[in-house]
Amino acid sequence: MVTDQVLNAIKNGTCPWHKPWRSAGGVGYISYTSRKGYSWLNCMLLMMQGKDAGEFLTIKQANQLGGKVRKGAKSAMVCFYTNYTREIVKADGTKGSETFPVLKWYHVFHISDCEGIKSKCQPTAPLTDEIREREKKCSQRQRKATTQ
Repeated sequence: MVTDQVLNAIKNGTCPWHKPWRSAGGVGYISYTSRKGYSWLNCMLLMMQGKDAGEFLTIKQANQLGGKVRKGAKSAMVCFYTNYTREIVKADGTKGSETFPVLKWYHVFHISDCEGIKSKCQPTAPLTDEIREREKKCSQRQRKATTQ
């Protein structure tokens, strides 16, 4: 599933591991409820699904916070991976543990797709013309370096 999305992005001329997005006040892609940043894989998945940097939450989290997801809003898929360890009783009666991997998929919405929930991020100052000009020059240098 993830591999297909990455391969399709490459076939369409996008290099999904480059950062073409602008972080929302240095926030990047984060969970609204935990305030933790998403992994590089989830950032790439969100970017490839056309989502801007910012805060994300599930529909269940939005409802629990007293908000709601705007009708017609499109979710994006992220994944969560961990190893779980549980206590077991072996056939001989001794206690032990077993560890197994767990992979879960969640559908999340950008905070701008939600009503009744305010962003916890500080607004950023608008870009100045000087910064835009410097970014343009950097992009031109980067393109020249990749074509040589």
